[in-house]
Amino acid sequence: MSVNPASMSSHSSRQRRAFCSAAVLAAALVVGMSPAADANRNHREPVAGADAVGSSPHTTDAVVNSGWRRFFWDGHTITLITFRSTRPTLLTVTDAFCRGDVFRLWDGQRLVGDTSGVPADGCAGPAIERPWRALQDDSYSHGSFVLRPGMHVIRLRAVVNPYHGGGAFFRLDSPGQVWGVLRAAQASGH
Repeated sequence: MSVNPASMSSHSSRQRRAFCSAAVLAAALVVGMSPAADANRNHREPVAGADAVGSSPHTTDAVVNSGWRRFFWDGHTITLITFRSTRPTLLTVTDAFCRGDVFRLWDGQRLVGDTSGVPADGCAGPAIERPWRALQDDSYSHGSFVLRPGMHVIRLRAVVNPYHGGGAFFRLDSPGQVWGVLRAAQASGH
């Protein structure tokens, strides 16, 4: 189905956002899987630096298409997310609760990227505790990253951490699942 974004002026901003998200995902699947995109992700972090402060990582075994999962951290703790996929997978991470945390992600030793930078609010604003609402709110840090098929050990670390701990969410989706979620959101007007 082909949709002209200009013809969506009568649609809600959520529907336009869902359409734009679908377009961005499609572009990410094409560009993110290219060798040129891979060449830009060859930054490596030394393994010894990962746990230099003595914190042990929190490990989470995850399943693609199983919805949102909450994770917590304190200080310099690293969260490890392990999973296997047979298809490209979209990893989405969003901060929640108090605003201001920014996360850096590695897949093994390869830098995947950072979530968006946002100002800290000192927990003064109304906290959003639902991941899908935090993802729609630009005052929360979030990011989506396309991963190749295979075995993954994602290291996730709060690199901007004004509260020295907190909670956030992640989810893993196959492309078919992402399109299904977007279609359902569009049909329900969300």
